[in-house]
Amino acid sequence: MILSVDDAISEFFSIYDQIEAEKELTIENVVKRFIRYYSDIRIKNADIENNGDMLLFQWGSYRILENINRVDLRKFPDNLVFSTEEYKILDFTRQVFAPEREDEEFDDIAIQMSIQLIYGLSTGDEPNSNIWIENLKEVNQKKISYFETQFVIERKLEKINKIIASVDNCG
Repeated sequence: MILSVDDAISEFFSIYDQIEAEKELTIENVVKRFIRYYSDIRIKNADIENNGDMLLFQWGSYRILENINRVDLRKFPDNLVFSTEEYKILDFTRQVFAPEREDEEFDDIAIQMSIQLIYGLSTGDEPNSNIWIENLKEVNQKKISYFETQFVIERKLEKINKIIASVDNCG
């Protein structure tokens, strides 16, 4: 299915709603839904073979949005409150560059759609790292690498405290 950027964002938030409604949320289920979204939904004008539509799986410790679970940051909401503490996080991002004209630049129109799984407070010694999935051919191998990461293995034993979905500009 090929969707416009706006329709892809609506679908992304729909997937977030489904994830949030799950009774027994697991990392595996989130990754499965996120990869299915990436595999099944193509975005108009996003050239997947030239890094126009990629996945980024990140982990580590970061400050989080405290008062909002679902937000489109491109609309500059003024009620954002970030935590003073850092939390352990798994982040699943789809980054899209879908120019409608040849003169459009990445920093001007590229977006990212992210789901963050928030765990407990950071101890301060967590590694921050990531895995890029640049196209559909890389999904299976990179997914295996992701689940073999020590930080991810350790999160499987912890309770997910919060889920945040956000859309933002890349540039």
